[in-house]
Amino acid sequence: MSGIETSTILMLVGAGSTAAGAASTIRAGHLQSAMYGAQADQTRAQARSQVLKARQEALQHREKGLQVLDQMRRTGATINARGSANAINPFAGSTGNLMTVNLKEGFEDFSTTKTNRLIAEDNMVIMQKSAERQASIYGLAAGQAKSSAYASAFMQIAQSAAMMGMSGFGGANSLAGPTTGVPVSAGQGGYNFGVV
Repeated sequence: MSGIETSTILMLVGAGSTAAGAASTIRAGHLQSAMYGAQADQTRAQARSQVLKARQEALQHREKGLQVLDQMRRTGATINARGSANAINPFAGSTGNLMTVNLKEGFEDFSTTKTNRLIAEDNMVIMQKSAERQASIYGLAAGQAKSSAYASAFMQIAQSAAMMGMSGFGGANSLAGPTTGVPVSAGQGGYNFGVV
């Protein structure tokens, strides 16, 4: 085997190695993209779970508010019934004061539960939007991982091709065999020497 044949074989092996490395880089990019896609899906699923919890909390606050209103109604009815049974004006004196206190405390309790319900509902929206944004970021990262893998693979192949070109592989006479060193016309084979 002559020196040129050995160098040709080594260059072909190098080119094959570069192609395999580029393919591996692309595969790694696809795997990383799939990982980001899975993270986006997981983020959405976690958000759905958190939103359902917040919705349940909002419903509990709503139910508590309804219970407060029901208790206010019952207490007011009891005050009216006792006052009426004793022939007392239910809206005057101590009976009237009881009714006022009942309404005031009931309204405060109802307002608190209503505020808590609204906060829980706002939290649902915040959690959902936050998860959508995070999933979008993961989606962008997935696309970027693929693009970077293709760019890196292209650069590996281009760099290998440039190295092969600088070493003389790929010229008109690169696979023709050994040269004799006899000058030929300029430009033949790229080196002013050709096969005789």
